[in-house]
Amino acid sequence: MKIKQVLIWGFVGCLFLIVLLGSSGIYALITSNAKSKRVVNIDSRVVEYSQRIQVDINLMRRNEKDVFLNIDDRAKVDEYHNKWIKACGKAERDLAYIKKKGVEPEYMEVLVTISKAIEEYKTGFNEVIKQIKSGTITSPLAAYKAIHASEASIQLADWSSIYFYVENDKNISKAIEALDTENRWTIIFLLSVTATCLIATLLGWLAINRIIGRLQAEQLKLYRAIEQSPFAIIMTDIYGIIEYVNPHFTTIYGYTFEEAVGKNPRILKSGKTSPETIKELWSTIMSGKTWNGELLNKSKDGTLIWELASISPVTDKNGNVTHYMAIKENITEKKQLSERLEASKELADIANSAKNHLLAMMSHEIRTPMNGVIGMSSLLLETDLSAEQRNYAEIIARSGEDLLKLIDEILDKSKIEAGKLDLERIYFDLHLILDDIIRLMSFRADDAGIMLTYNIEPGIPADLKGDSNRVRQVITNLVNNALKFTEQGSVVVNASLVSDQEDSAIIRFTISDTGMGIPASRLCAIFTPFAQVDASTTRRDVGAGLGGLAICKLLVELMGGEIGVTSEEGKGSTFWFTARFRKQNAEGLKAAQ
Repeated sequence: MKIKQVLIWGFVGCLFLIVLLGSSGIYALITSNAKSKRVVNIDSRVVEYSQRIQVDINLMRRNEKDVFLNIDDRAKVDEYHNKWIKACGKAERDLAYIKKKGVEPEYMEVLVTISKAIEEYKTGFNEVIKQIKSGTITSPLAAYKAIHASEASIQLADWSSIYFYVENDKNISKAIEALDTENRWTIIFLLSVTATCLIATLLGWLAINRIIGRLQAEQLKLYRAIEQSPFAIIMTDIYGIIEYVNPHFTTIYGYTFEEAVGKNPRILKSGKTSPETIKELWSTIMSGKTWNGELLNKSKDGTLIWELASISPVTDKNGNVTHYMAIKENITEKKQLSERLEASKELADIANSAKNHLLAMMSHEIRTPMNGVIGMSSLLLETDLSAEQRNYAEIIARSGEDLLKLIDEILDKSKIEAGKLDLERIYFDLHLILDDIIRLMSFRADDAGIMLTYNIEPGIPADLKGDSNRVRQVITNLVNNALKFTEQGSVVVNASLVSDQEDSAIIRFTISDTGMGIPASRLCAIFTPFAQVDASTTRRDVGAGLGGLAICKLLVELMGGEIGVTSEEGKGSTFWFTARFRKQNAEGLKAAQ
């Protein structure tokens, strides 16, 4: 929002506040006057009708007198009697009006008293008229005596109406006084409103100044951020004409601010960016979206510059595009470094592939004579030998077997790293595999006096499909290590079900021993290639160290599982691994579908 708009809206707000408060004061004054006038008007009307009642009562009494004075003239009696009835009816109507307007409760009692007195007077006077017409009463004196009781009532009504008149007159005076008091408070209220408006205007002005200062500070902050940005920033109009560039733009591209403004960004075009990229750029920003990508442009002196650009449309409050803004990062050095790294990676991949190929070839070539050495040593052991010769021959055979295992591990590792080791997918019976492993390893365990057993927990599916040879290889390696580092006690192999799904199952294998254990400092490196627990074990068991654990880790990961170990020095170790296998019924189900 511009500062001018802030000022305008600020003054409009103050003006609205003043008008609102002033209108409230005027409304209060008008309401007060109207209320007071209404009270005075009502009380004045009550007093007026009280006076009318007084006149009506006097008129009734005068007609009564005329009736009695003309008691012998029947026509005059009827005439003045009719006038009396009219005066009585008028008094009753005036009395009803006063009751309808509403008065104080004590005044209402007076009105009721007047109403009863008039009713009694009316009843008594009509009774006297009947007696006059019937000839019972023939003289004015007799008529006055007959009306004597009603005269007391009419006297009471007379006095009550006078009291009511006086009291209502007092009310008028009080209402006028209350009106004056209320008007004074209204004037005070208006003065308060005026003071409030002035204070509000002053506070509003101070608030607007603070807002303006804050906006100016924000604008200055944004301006400095753009000016000091490490990225090149370009602002163009909707026709692509440059309206602004920041200092970093001039540093990268070599154009001054004056040289760039008014030009088209095509001055940076190198002609080496693909037409597809340019087409995608314009298609994106013309649809109102932000384009992100790489461009190959050039500076003023023709130097090629790789850019990581973000180009966005700038819209007004109605969503109409007014400008385009480009933020560009010079990634030329990063690009060159990336190209060098890519070239180095390709060379490293070639070298690694050559190494693995050479390693595999060497392992294969070495295996042939090693098989010969092992075979000949086995034949030699079947002949008659002295004790010393047999010992030498057994060492040769054992060393050959250990070396052959090491060669197999190297060959497997090279195949895995080269991505040429494929797992088989065949059905197998886990019970048969474990039984075969334990049976083959039991001779060595018996010779060492170690109990070797296995256990398969219930629930493991019988129809598993996977690479049974690799499962056998991992378990054999782990059992072999457990026997090697256990001098007494037992080695237990256990298989349990971790997850059983419709098409696959995850099995967990644990190999626990009561051997020497592994120091905590060595656990983190136990699965690194050719790691050893310590030098003494390496010397004692040449060629059969823990190097095979690295191969086990790679094989387990190929089978979609994990491997780990828990151990306490002097109390044995527990190696575990998981593997995912497919299920035979899942294969049949898919085939049926």
